[in-house]
Amino acid sequence: MKKTTRFFALILLALGANLPLAALASVEDSPIGFWKTTDDATGRPGGIIEIYKDGDQTLSGRVLKIFSEAETGKRYCDNCSGEDKGKAVVGMRVMNGLTEESDNNWEGGTILDPKTGRKYRCNLQLEQGGRKLDVRGFIGVAWLGRTQVWDRLDSNNADIRSR
Repeated sequence: MKKTTRFFALILLALGANLPLAALASVEDSPIGFWKTTDDATGRPGGIIEIYKDGDQTLSGRVLKIFSEAETGKRYCDNCSGEDKGKAVVGMRVMNGLTEESDNNWEGGTILDPKTGRKYRCNLQLEQGGRKLDVRGFIGVAWLGRTQVWDRLDSNNADIRSR
């Protein structure tokens, strides 16, 4: 009921602002979709992650593309351990086990940093009507970590089609 009301409110908002209804296609109540990451150190686009439903209740994410020229030489996860050791980064599942805890919040999962090979606990929170995703990686408790902000990409985005 709450999601339906929110959807109709967005339609009315779009009509009042003379926005095309197609613009609402990227406004989601779920992190499922395509996301552009940003490198914390350089501020440049890092890559594209696809978040998808894995099984009935959990979300996972895999790397679809790496943008950075510096990262293209790091196509394999040499710092990873176990079954991920030496695996190609593009196509690798780097996020898993996230479940919806409340509206716009998913918790209980893990995220892998292919640069370091380290796994962290992970929480997701949708922002700005589903156009931004706060991805919090942490050790132990959530306040001992850092947050990256990812931008939602439309499935027709040229970066996704050119992979």
